[in-house]
Amino acid sequence: MKTRNIASFVLALGLAIVFVSCKKEKDEPKTPTGTLLNYTSMKTTVFDRIDILVDGKVAGSITKPYGIVKPKCGAANSDYAAAIVLPVGTHKVSALQFKDGKQVDKWSERTETITADQCTPANWVD
Repeated sequence: MKTRNIASFVLALGLAIVFVSCKKEKDEPKTPTGTLLNYTSMKTTVFDRIDILVDGKVAGSITKPYGIVKPKCGAANSDYAAAIVLPVGTHKVSALQFKDGKQVDKWSERTETITADQCTPANWVD
């Protein structure tokens, strides 16, 4: 009798585990995002890297000017553009200019408002 009760208990417990583990997890709501598209038209004689800081942290870099055609929204990250995906809302943005591995200048912090599924261009110029 004990063996039968234990077997029934184990079977019931096993079924409960299967049903719980097979239960479809709720889809977590996605945080809406937008893109901050960073680029520069400065000549390479004055920079070899621009670090883009978002909310105090380096979020991307540019190592070449965009040339004749400036990057368009939807551009992939490259030497010419840093497309930074950010949560919707207001962010503090600044940049650091480097030449020969040394910081030579910086841009003052400014506020950028990111809108869902939109692109906000940011041209870093002197």
